[in-house]
Amino acid sequence: MDVIGSTDYRLTPSGPGKAMLEAVASRNDMSWTVLELTSHHLNHVTISPSIGIVTNLFPDHQDWHGSFEAYRSAKQNLLRFQACGDMAVLNFDDPEVRGSFRGLGQTREIYFSTLDNITTGVVVADGHIVIRSKEGSDRICAVSELRIPYHHIPNALAAAAVAVELGVKRTTLRDGLVSFRGLPQRCQFLGMLNGVEIYDDTIGMNPRKALSGLETFSDHSLIVVSGGAVQSVSGEKRVSSSLEKADLRLFCEALQRKANGVVLFDEGGDVIEQMLAETGKGMPPVVRAKNFDAAVLEGVRAARRDARLLISPVFYNPPLNMRRFLEELVGSPTPD
Repeated sequence: MDVIGSTDYRLTPSGPGKAMLEAVASRNDMSWTVLELTSHHLNHVTISPSIGIVTNLFPDHQDWHGSFEAYRSAKQNLLRFQACGDMAVLNFDDPEVRGSFRGLGQTREIYFSTLDNITTGVVVADGHIVIRSKEGSDRICAVSELRIPYHHIPNALAAAAVAVELGVKRTTLRDGLVSFRGLPQRCQFLGMLNGVEIYDDTIGMNPRKALSGLETFSDHSLIVVSGGAVQSVSGEKRVSSSLEKADLRLFCEALQRKANGVVLFDEGGDVIEQMLAETGKGMPPVVRAKNFDAAVLEGVRAARRDARLLISPVFYNPPLNMRRFLEELVGSPTPD
């Protein structure tokens, strides 16, 4: 089966959108294309894919859309134009998804749940990924066998739901899940550098995404590199709404629990430092750096005593191949 995914093109010089469109145009009609569509894309569409997956909905891009309601409406276009026979795969555990994306199109709806909240669909039950249907239940694999951060387990359930509906054999599904090692920029373990575990969560360019990655780790186990630009290259302001600022406060409160030290850079670093001070719950040691390169260097130095470095901008930072970047900056991380 010929499959391409939009994440394959995220780090190309032309950016994921242009590169992906060029790739799709060159494919034949038998190819499968897996697209991660942002609200910026969806705001303009009048068609929906035959299979649409909604994993979550939280405040983001408020400056661009003007309100959370407009942002939600753009996201709903993923399913709004689906036809009979199409498929919507929905996260039952997310109240926004469960409440706002149900019944949008003329489509079958399939749910997944890490909290074992549904009687049919894909769930985590008794420590296993389980397929439930009217015919019974099938265990696919133990959650402990997965090599992805815990907050990405809902993504694994969504992928399993699609695979089952497409007729993928259970053994093939299991092999795919347990062998998958995650994607670049999504809390990916890059390797060891001078005895330090390096984790790349540079996709975390809003507070809620960054918080999800941060919560993966145990308390007082990290040096965290955060900051970035308060305005992206397209002119969109980051963390501009009251909802996003509330999420930033939650991120900073988690930072005070998780981090033994924080390295901050650029204007986004100023905002985080101010928010840390306002929470009144005690500040982890803060180091300021003039830019991203310097912040990563400072983080590697500081983490030698703490064994883990998490790179999680929160604000805008241009996408990078972090493995190559670290190799050029301080040396190549080696697999554990």
